[in-house]
Amino acid sequence: MEKIERRNERRNERKKFIHKSYLSLIGEFFLRCRWFIAFLVFVVLVLSKIHFSSIGVYYRVFPAVCSQEEKEKYRIFGEDRPVRSDEWSVHTPKYFAQKGNDFKRYSNKGTISKMNEVLDYYAPILDLTLIGKPFNLGYILFGNEYGLSFYSCMLMILLFMTAFEMFLIITKRSVLVSLMGMFFIGFAPAMQWWLVPHITIVFVYAMGLFSLGYYFLTSKNLIKRIILSILLVSAIIGFVLSIFPSCQLVCALVDIFLLIATLIRDREKIYFKMSSIILILLIFLSSMGIILDFIISSKEDFLLFLNTDYPGQRFWTGGNHRLEDIFPSFTNLFLPYKDVKFSNNSEISNFVHFAPFFLLIYGKIYSRLKKDSDRNIYVLNTFFVIIVIEIIFMCVGFSEFLSMITLFKYANRMYICYGWTATIFSVFCFSLFSNKKDILKRYQCFLFPFLYAILYLSLVDSRMQEYFPLCWLIFEAFLFTLILYLVIFKLEKLACFNTFLVMFACGFFVNPICRGASPIFNHPISKFVEERVEKNKEDLWLSVGEESCLLGNYLLANGARVLSTTHFYPDRELWRILDVDEKYYPFFNRYAHNKYYISEGKTNIKLDRTDCIHIFINPYLLKKLNVKYLFLRKSYFNKIKNLIPFKMEKRFKQDEFLVFELLY
Repeated sequence: MEKIERRNERRNERKKFIHKSYLSLIGEFFLRCRWFIAFLVFVVLVLSKIHFSSIGVYYRVFPAVCSQEEKEKYRIFGEDRPVRSDEWSVHTPKYFAQKGNDFKRYSNKGTISKMNEVLDYYAPILDLTLIGKPFNLGYILFGNEYGLSFYSCMLMILLFMTAFEMFLIITKRSVLVSLMGMFFIGFAPAMQWWLVPHITIVFVYAMGLFSLGYYFLTSKNLIKRIILSILLVSAIIGFVLSIFPSCQLVCALVDIFLLIATLIRDREKIYFKMSSIILILLIFLSSMGIILDFIISSKEDFLLFLNTDYPGQRFWTGGNHRLEDIFPSFTNLFLPYKDVKFSNNSEISNFVHFAPFFLLIYGKIYSRLKKDSDRNIYVLNTFFVIIVIEIIFMCVGFSEFLSMITLFKYANRMYICYGWTATIFSVFCFSLFSNKKDILKRYQCFLFPFLYAILYLSLVDSRMQEYFPLCWLIFEAFLFTLILYLVIFKLEKLACFNTFLVMFACGFFVNPICRGASPIFNHPISKFVEERVEKNKEDLWLSVGEESCLLGNYLLANGARVLSTTHFYPDRELWRILDVDEKYYPFFNRYAHNKYYISEGKTNIKLDRTDCIHIFINPYLLKKLNVKYLFLRKSYFNKIKNLIPFKMEKRFKQDEFLVFELLY
């Protein structure tokens, strides 16, 4: 009987071993082939025209469609986010308009004078700067529908992949902890709500540059280093020309100091030969050559860009955040399901992290690493200094002199940058707890996370309780604290699974999953615009009324040349016509949403917000601007029809929108 039991035990152990081996082999396969698998997923998604844009909002603006079948096929899952107008109403139309401009650097599609499209958040351009933004290749090679999918899917996949690669390095290839980090970054509300056009991509470049730099300096394979050199040139150009200083500066500083600390920790891996020096010189000369060529050839555009009242002359000294803001926002888990009323979802979105907890026990972690002579102490101290500086800038502020010499005067998005740094720091600390014993005593393992949860919940204010019931906020704090407990007690698999569930709930449902671009092209108005543009693409359109900028950007997406759009820097020729006496010079803003209205008086300009300009023009100015078509709602036309002294022929009507041809 005993022999039978022992035989059964051995058989069970053998089965467990085989099962474990299979799982290990599968895990190893995915780890080794991760980039190839990511590429295959990317190809399948692009061939299916999948994207995560909210252009479906146009189906609400223009209910009439050419094909109901196309409309029904468009949405796969999720809902559009009108709050993300930067993406669906500005970025995507700008990119679509480049097709009608033959992807040239300069375009007058949305202006009187020709504007530099690299400064338009790096729109698709067929020149050397394309090396820095391979995301745009789809537009140039395959057209707008596939281009939108190409851009959107590449950005989403690289968001996850560059995060995973970065954490593999920082955690010394702790795969489960790196997976957790990938979920924390990839599904982070800040990354998903700002997925397109400009914020998320800066962080993708930053994480990519960190990983490429580390692998380049530690790889011994010459072919691999040559490939890494090419990718580094692309990433450097792309990062610099993204031109979003609000996040770029901080990301660059975190990258540099974290890379130095990591290389000091892993100094025995550094491989530096004469070939490395040659490759570094080639990387520097290639990337800086293309960047400098662009800057020199675009000198006048940059001067216009930098001399705007907003944000060119902006001077940020920080100190505008509360101490509570160093903790994750309680809105993180619920934003996809309920909009906030005291702000907007994009502005309030942030990261899920545990930086305050690890800052509070920094001394214990430091002592443990020092006792073991663990070189992770360099990385720990680097994180500590960076995060403390970020917190001081956010909550206390710098002097004007200090803001100027550190260039933090541009860092008005420090809240997002801090969340990103805090997340990386948290995952790094997870890896330390995963690999070391006795950082905390047994009772401290139970007590400290509990006290942290109490402290976290004490920050719940009246706005939060109005937004969501207290019981749900307590549940959210419990979920986050549970991850902390699982990490501290070395239950990595459970911690990873729990992280996936929590972050999936935080980020997956933010963006819709859709197919194609029918919300832009599947309307009678789009067909009408296309026909008119084919006859004469230089005809100037103008939309007027409260929705004029939204409508203008839509016309732009359909190939029209239109004035009432978003200008990424001032249109000098237009302002010379609108503002002869330079009375409104302070309104010459970057990223200005231009709304046009017809007024019987003298041209008047009003700054509604720092990025929204209301332009009340006299009807006679329409002739001076040589406006051919007027696009407006019927209700607004009824208000201003008696003000227009020219003959107007109605050419089109749809969904209470009218198009008039002006006959001077």
